Amino acid sequence: MTTSLLPRILRGQAPDARTLALLLLPLLVALHLGNAVVPAVDHDESITVNIAATLATYGEHGNTWQVGRLVVPDRSGNTGPPLVLPVALAWKLGIRDSVGMRLATVTPYFLGFLVLFWKTLEDWEARFVGLLLLLAIPDWAVLSARVIGEFAALFLVLAGSRCLWCGRLVAGALLWGLAAITKLSFLPGLVLGWIAWCLTTRRGWGSCLLVPALTAVPMLLYLGVLRLRYGATTDFAMNLQGLVVLFYPRNLPLNVCKLNQYFPWFLVAAGYAWAWLERRAADRVYFLACLSGFWMLWQLLGSRGWVRYVLPGLILLVPAVAAAVRSLIRGSAPLFVKAALVASLAAFAFLGFYQNAYWIWISYKDWRLQRQVVSVLETRADRRLLGEGLAFPYPQYQWLTGRRFENIRATEPQPGDIAMVMGEERFLQRESTTGRAGRWKQLFDTPPVEIYEYSPSSSP
Repeated sequence: MTTSLLPRILRGQAPDARTLALLLLPLLVALHLGNAVVPAVDHDESITVNIAATLATYGEHGNTWQVGRLVVPDRSGNTGPPLVLPVALAWKLGIRDSVGMRLATVTPYFLGFLVLFWKTLEDWEARFVGLLLLLAIPDWAVLSARVIGEFAALFLVLAGSRCLWCGRLVAGALLWGLAAITKLSFLPGLVLGWIAWCLTTRRGWGSCLLVPALTAVPMLLYLGVLRLRYGATTDFAMNLQGLVVLFYPRNLPLNVCKLNQYFPWFLVAAGYAWAWLERRAADRVYFLACLSGFWMLWQLLGSRGWVRYVLPGLILLVPAVAAAVRSLIRGSAPLFVKAALVASLAAFAFLGFYQNAYWIWISYKDWRLQRQVVSVLETRADRRLLGEGLAFPYPQYQWLTGRRFENIRATEPQPGDIAMVMGEERFLQRESTTGRAGRWKQLFDTPPVEIYEYSPSSSP
């Protein structure tokens, strides 16, 4: 590849699409690994790891982070067995640090997704533009490198879609069902997308109803096992209800602006328009565009408009956008239109690359803070840990230290107790109402973490 690339550049020729696509592949992998090898951990992946560790240690589907003791069944996580089971196996094998856990569990899913995504794009030009658009989506690198379910579910969605394209409806639907229990939002997304595709392409009612029914089978089996084992289900059922009702049309103007930050509106519109117009000639691209619709709607009408809401939809829409861009560049549009499109795409890709690469630095800064906090707590390993704040009970620090935090509002502080406060600035003001404010000696203060030691002798 390099031997053919350098002569073309020296002769003043642009590299071909094949060369550029092959160059983008290792860049995407490097961004994923760069975010994976920084040891900083976040709240959501720590919850998933704790659920898996509880399964590996106690053989129960529960958690030990909420109240510092075993709680069954778990009612906190919304990531299911296709990711939790590999994490539990890694924990059982002694892989308990964040870097090793990610490389052992989520990196294989990401690489599998990347292979299937590559095969979904039809030719070298589509692959180059598609990989460039994937590179440009913000936050995909850090989300792919965390022990959360998005990219594991995307891998299962693409694997199931390939089975469906080959006529293996049962295998494809069951793989979709595994994607749905990996990440709950995929269940309505896949079912509604499949029905929309069947109705607009006039498929038979048999396959239109069979696939959604089979897609729900893994979810029903999973919830059924939990019902038989514990007499209760997890928050999957409640979260599923939340997906249906968690729509706020009043947020539409703000969420439209947010979506334009994640992915330019004209590219989204071009992708859907091209997929509809070419739905017969490019049925697979149109198929994926139909699947993306739920996430777009959720992004526009959701309560927050987070990038995690829309990430699966954007990735599934990328093949249609890539085909639309390729068609516009090949077509008879005026030269200035093509130049503006290429310039916009290049700027979008550069900003996306910068943002995904910058996440490595952000994670490194978080790791330095977490390392300092852990160091302070380790020097006081014999002390009781108390906590409060918006992020209490700090599953990330429980993972890093192996220790549990008690709620300071539910216990009477004792001499030597250590209190950690995150995300709340009124700790001492509230303690002043109990007459204990002057008894807390500050040990560490780097936003958003403050650490205090309770020392009655410090009272004025």
